[in-house]
Amino acid sequence: MYLATQRPFQRSIEQQWIQQIRTEGTEWVQRQRFWLFGTAVYRFGIHVTEEELERDARHLFNVLDKNVLTRKQIKDGTRLPRLVFRESGYQRDNLHFHFFIKGLKWQHYRAVKHTAPRIWCERITKAHQLTVKDNLSPHHSRSGYGWKEYRSLSDLTLLTECCHV
Repeated sequence: MYLATQRPFQRSIEQQWIQQIRTEGTEWVQRQRFWLFGTAVYRFGIHVTEEELERDARHLFNVLDKNVLTRKQIKDGTRLPRLVFRESGYQRDNLHFHFFIKGLKWQHYRAVKHTAPRIWCERITKAHQLTVKDNLSPHHSRSGYGWKEYRSLSDLTLLTECCHV
């Protein structure tokens, strides 16, 4: 009897934690003032594995860094500041990812916005498209978007292998 009454309470506490993580995560992303928000999708996300998604995201951002930053910056370990979120879609069967990114100087804004979609479509085998949108307007901030699929404390929403802040 005690266990039956405890379960809903535990779920309630977990939901409170999840909501707090979403809220604080959104606020933290807003404070980072990322310039751009991107979405990278596959032709058939249902046929993409977690390993492929991670490999493709790493490849995209490594090539993007090399296209935008100088050789010396890369050698010194500098990367474009970014957060990358894996997403599996509403039915949890359509893998893709979203990212927030900014440059180190304003010339990087245009370079990232135009180079990232080209790299995605030319260098990633199963790629469909990559869209990059402005994230500077306070009316169009997408800061909470990456956290929307964080539904359980065990969810691995943030693709930490690709993040640099």
